[in-house]
Amino acid sequence: MEPRGLVQEIYTQQTDFETALLREKLAHASIKEVITYLKETHQLYRTHFVPRTEQLFTHLIESNPEQPSVFILFNLFQKFSVSLNVHMKLEEQHIFSKCESYFEDGNYSSFNAFDTHQEEEPYLTEIISFLAAVSCKNALVKRQLISLLTAFNQNLKEHAWIEETILTQKIQAKITAKIEQSVER
Repeated sequence: MEPRGLVQEIYTQQTDFETALLREKLAHASIKEVITYLKETHQLYRTHFVPRTEQLFTHLIESNPEQPSVFILFNLFQKFSVSLNVHMKLEEQHIFSKCESYFEDGNYSSFNAFDTHQEEEPYLTEIISFLAAVSCKNALVKRQLISLLTAFNQNLKEHAWIEETILTQKIQAKITAKIEQSVER
């Protein structure tokens, strides 16, 4: 699956300026559009970042069989990947659907469903740091892997920021508007 729309922009995102443009676009998007964007980035993780990372780790392991650290780091990445998949399924099946239907039941209490990102982010940072310290025969593959993991890590942090900031603010604003409407009646 090729990334499209706003996901294409974050897929190729390189600069702070491009990040600012993406944030600006999402700030003016509807809740449904932000959720669609977030779901599409999940798909990008599943179809690009995770498989490509696994592929590069496999090449690095094959070219460095005497280096058990690479295999251990790959296992850590696989554990991260499983945790990420569980996290994404939770968001897609429960949190995003709650966001989309939040206003139908008349419950306008405060909303903050995105408080679980902090415990997941250090994984990739640690893997990158340890991998950078490992001596490998295939330096090109190692650099590609570090570059991909760094982009993936940045992308995940941006994704979390969009959920925690843009989406949450939009929902809170809608809750406030609904409460004000009900008070005025």
